[in-house]
Amino acid sequence: MRKAFQVLIAVAVSGIIVAAGAQPASAALADAGTIEKQVASVLDRTPGAKRIDRLTIEMKPGVFVTLEDPAAVRKVGAKAAAAGGIADCAFYYLCMWEHSDFVGAKIHFTRCGLGVENLGNMAFPRGGTWSDKVSSIMNNQSSGTWSGFYDWYVGGGWDDLKFLKAFGYWRDLSKDKADDGSKMNDRIDGVQVC
Repeated sequence: MRKAFQVLIAVAVSGIIVAAGAQPASAALADAGTIEKQVASVLDRTPGAKRIDRLTIEMKPGVFVTLEDPAAVRKVGAKAAAAGGIADCAFYYLCMWEHSDFVGAKIHFTRCGLGVENLGNMAFPRGGTWSDKVSSIMNNQSSGTWSGFYDWYVGGGWDDLKFLKAFGYWRDLSKDKADDGSKMNDRIDGVQVC
């Protein structure tokens, strides 16, 4: 009888743990493998880049990439992750996410006066570059600071898309238009931080 009671308690406790959101070890291992693969991909393709923490890589001084944490998205859901995304852009940063609603991998900048940063030279975590992969933006720099966003045109050169003043944001670039009325989503190739 005592053995049966212990088994019943063990089953009940494991049910509580699962209900509370604990993930199986296999999911945690898969997430770790995915993250490590993405970190290695960025580091291999970016001379001088260094890992800052589990999810963040400094590409060069003042330019960082933060990977999406699959466990966090799975735990709170995509909508809750989106709600936290805009708050995840620190003061004095310009932040750009791969998906709308401030979700997905994020590239963020802190340095001004460097001219246009070419996203075609910035490694994207799952291959390729950040060029044409931005779908939401938060400009959280000091008051009055403007950031410019550019498209590379075929003839060779930067074409102004739009400018965003500090404390402004675009949640979903598929709904925002460039100054000329054209689409902005997945079109940005360059950014002038400030």
